[in-house]
Amino acid sequence: LEKGDSIGMYSILQKSEYCFNALAVSKVTLLVLDRTVIFEKDHKIDELKEAVNFGNELIKENGVPI
Repeated sequence: LEKGDSIGMYSILQKSEYCFNALAVSKVTLLVLDRTVIFEKDHKIDELKEAVNFGNELIKENGVPI
C-alpha cells in the first residue's frame, strides 16, 4: 500500500464482510469508517462522495474482484 490507498471499498459498497491483515513498515494513520458513517456523510464530504461513486462505477463496469 502507498500513501492514499484504501482497503475494503468493495465490501462496504456490496455489504459483504472483509478481512484484511497487514503490517506497517513505516508510520501510518488508520481511519476506520463503517458503512453507516460513510453513507451518512458522503453528501457532505466531496472526496468521500467521489470515492463512493468511483467504487460503484468500478463494480458496474468490472464486477466485484475475487
